[in-house]
Amino acid sequence: MKVWTQRLFKNYYSTPCIFSSTFRLYCHRHLSSSVRSKSALEGSQYTDYTHIQKYCSELAFGFDIDGVLLRGNTPLPGASKTLKYLQQSKIPFVLLTNGGGKTEEERAAELSEILDVPILENNLIQSHTPFKEFVCGTTTQAALENKTVLVIGGRGDKCRQVALKYGFKNVLTTADILMGYKKIWPFNQIFLSYYESNHCPLPLPINLDDLSKSLKIDAILVFNDPRDWALDIQIILDLLLSHKGYLGTYSSKNGDIRLPNCGWQQDEQPTLYFSNPDLFWAATYHLPRLGQGGFQAALHGVWNATTKNAQLNRRILGKPCNLAYSFAEQVLLLNRPRTLGSHAPSLKKVWFVGDNQFTDIKGANEFQSQHGIQWQSILVTTGVYKAGSALEYKPKLIVSDVQEAVKSVVDAQLANAKP
Repeated sequence: MKVWTQRLFKNYYSTPCIFSSTFRLYCHRHLSSSVRSKSALEGSQYTDYTHIQKYCSELAFGFDIDGVLLRGNTPLPGASKTLKYLQQSKIPFVLLTNGGGKTEEERAAELSEILDVPILENNLIQSHTPFKEFVCGTTTQAALENKTVLVIGGRGDKCRQVALKYGFKNVLTTADILMGYKKIWPFNQIFLSYYESNHCPLPLPINLDDLSKSLKIDAILVFNDPRDWALDIQIILDLLLSHKGYLGTYSSKNGDIRLPNCGWQQDEQPTLYFSNPDLFWAATYHLPRLGQGGFQAALHGVWNATTKNAQLNRRILGKPCNLAYSFAEQVLLLNRPRTLGSHAPSLKKVWFVGDNQFTDIKGANEFQSQHGIQWQSILVTTGVYKAGSALEYKPKLIVSDVQEAVKSVVDAQLANAKP
């Protein structure tokens, strides 16, 4: 793991969290819905927590949130009971979500209330949590603390507030730019009142006569799902075509066939970051809804049409990227002493439960732990994935819901335990 990721873990997750453990999975036969409802985590074999702790002390769980624990703001069947059971059994877990748009503190408090289970801030990793490290800089990104960053997505200026809490000092949104220069997007009338209520004045104008006094964007951070795709795509495109990130300029290198990538993004344009690649996610509606990955695809389509299919240089965080699972693993390792004591056995296996094969399952299957910890995946049918659908990324287990996922693992662990 890179040094900068280790530093973030120590800084951001300095307060120990809750939970950790491991085991093996044997063949699991699918049960009918009626049987599943009766085979919950009940009975003496599940309530003897000392026994459970003894044989489950080397494993841990990771959970996606939307489609696994919640649908919208409503707990999915068995979610609350399952998390309470893990806490009572001292089996560690971490929540790893491609969601976001609010501070980790706010989201943890919200989850605690909805699920009626205490969730600690340092036990939650949102898709944009790694952006915090960009404040002081990483091995691939210069420090942005005193630079100007454009934050994309989220409701109102919530993501601006998250970025400010992370330590960024100069944070702009597309609302700020639109309200400063309404002509930048001619079709602004519908959302104008919305932007008026959450914009801030620009720190500098567009000054093409003297760029030293002109507005310059140093990085573009897509924190959360954008609300106004058209405006956001237009402004991001402007910046990717600009001279060194100066808004309102157009690079003379664009389209120059003598340069790499025909000159596109060869003029110190701001780096573009996406916090997750989810094409779909499980919302309140009965069918999956487009997520940040849909916005990324739309931007990519416009970019291809503009540049005649030049490469779009951008960096993507969140699941299924390796970094997301590295974060989750490090959180589990740092928090083990709080849950199991300083003499706890080593963490050997993590079961990750998700509803999306293209993010949750793919990421868990492909993650290679630098600590030798084995990651296995479980796919539930309460979210994006529907039972019987084709599988490109196969999990170790497919179950109906999160409660069955945990029960299957605990059953297998107890079955393999020595008498």
